[in-house]
Amino acid sequence: MSETEEIKIIPLTHAEFTAKLKSLGLDKKEFAKLTGVAHQTTINWSYKPIPAWVKSWLEYYSDSIQLRALQKIMRGQ
Repeated sequence: MSETEEIKIIPLTHAEFTAKLKSLGLDKKEFAKLTGVAHQTTINWSYKPIPAWVKSWLEYYSDSIQLRALQKIMRGQ
């Protein structure tokens, strides 16, 4: 990627956000607690744009779950 190219982050839709939370075994209240945002904020995202950082946070959270599972396998647990 050249210096002049911008990285475009496409924010999640509300449906994508809800589906991703479900796939991770989370609900909005748990997500809010983990990230330090107000639960009402996550509710407001049903009609307001979801911040771009949420997508990458969910990706990293998913990766951490997979990493923990792999570590257990490697330890023989």
